[in-house]
Amino acid sequence: MTKATQQSPSIGTRAMLINLSVGYWGGKTGDERMIDDITKVHHNERDAVDAKKILINPAALNAVKAVRSRARAYYFTKTSPWIDGGTRVLASAFYFEVMEKLREFGTEYEQAVHDHVIKNYAALKGEARKRLGSLYNDADYPAPALLKNKYSWSLSVLPVPDAGDWRVDLGSKTNTEIQKQIAEQVKDACAVVTRDLWNRLHKVVAKMSERLHETDGAARQSMIDGIKECCDILPAMNVAGDAKLDAMVAEVKDKLTKIPAVTLRDDGKLAKVARDAADDLLAKMAGYVGGK
Repeated sequence: MTKATQQSPSIGTRAMLINLSVGYWGGKTGDERMIDDITKVHHNERDAVDAKKILINPAALNAVKAVRSRARAYYFTKTSPWIDGGTRVLASAFYFEVMEKLREFGTEYEQAVHDHVIKNYAALKGEARKRLGSLYNDADYPAPALLKNKYSWSLSVLPVPDAGDWRVDLGSKTNTEIQKQIAEQVKDACAVVTRDLWNRLHKVVAKMSERLHETDGAARQSMIDGIKECCDILPAMNVAGDAKLDAMVAEVKDKLTKIPAVTLRDDGKLAKVARDAADDLLAKMAGYVGGK
């Protein structure tokens, strides 16, 4: 169970809400005829089968998927979850960096779509006509003019809700109730954000602990670098102002990132000190991690 998190009164000045939406057409579609044919052959119940056709060569989409994956990984690294699944919290300290990087990803995504899908669409359909045989149906394919819209890229930014900004006049009692609901929702959302940061810190420390407890017990520099990177980014992402999280980040950085991995591999005593420190830190974090 996660311990209660104090809401910072300045959350609205330290963070904003961001939503990245990346449209993607995967080149697949269901086919009722295929399901009918399978059902006739195997005598299965019709809803026991979900058959899809691969409309274009999957390799044509690899470059597009790669850009989308890198963009989403960056987006999730630099932001924390909010109340709903799509919206994320972006610390104001990262605004310019993140917006510039996501715009770059957007440009790269658009270019990959053009180079690997739009430009070759007619050829991809011609190849599919041969590969699918009688399963080919031109109606399965978006019109060329509409295809680009299938690969949309949308980025929106909104302020964090503030009960004090509620201005709709619904009567003093109703307004008070709504303001209270907003305040509670923001408080709950801040707890979600903070728990996400605790979980991130716990994950990198646990990874190092597990490695040091293995038979060979050889530390890896990538693990130490991962902890340092996490410790460098979390203070700015701590938009709810959890002082205990800041203190734990400082302690983790002090105890686990100052000795190079090669030194830990060569010095068994130092490796044991690091292992014990990691275990102690995990125990201290136990009450702050978990949950959704």
